[in-house]
Amino acid sequence: MLKNINIDDNNILFSPEIGNSYQLNEISKNIIKKIRIGENDEEIIKDISDEYNISKDDVYIDYMDFKTKLKVYGLL
Repeated sequence: MLKNINIDDNNILFSPEIGNSYQLNEISKNIIKKIRIGENDEEIIKDISDEYNISKDDVYIDYMDFKTKLKVYGLL
């Protein structure tokens, strides 16, 4: 479903199917971009860890929480 969303320059995600908007931070926007191009969980966690200099354990916890929220909101 992430293919049908729009993200503007202010990091506002809009889902036309649901009609809801969500404010994203830079990391969440980057995660969505990576999911959309087909990266798997391990690749995303490694990329985010390397890019933002955050431990993989911390990225894993936050990433899985974010992914769960995407599912709850009907975006994934």
